[in-house]
Amino acid sequence: MNFVGIFSAILLLFGFVQGQKDPICKNDPVATGECKQMISGYTFTPENNSCSSHSANACKVTGNFFITRQQCEEKCRDDFSWSKFILQGYSAMFQLQDNFLNLMRRIS
Repeated sequence: MNFVGIFSAILLLFGFVQGQKDPICKNDPVATGECKQMISGYTFTPENNSCSSHSANACKVTGNFFITRQQCEEKCRDDFSWSKFILQGYSAMFQLQDNFLNLMRRIS
């Protein structure tokens, strides 16, 4: 039984690591240069888990800045679902348990 508890904890940590998005999404957009052009796009706000419009008078905007909302959401939005995570975790746990039992049968 101890094995199941340890394995569950490992799966939980693995899920959180896999769920992390690109670190750039946590930073502010960086406007560089003193051009007189308005650059418009989208920036991600982690607290809201959403992308919002952003404009800057600059030559270039880098970092947490995307030309389209779709690019922003694909790169940064977290679509984490506890129910999906739990189902995938249990499925993986039972698969590993089956593999472990098969290995033990071959050894003995």
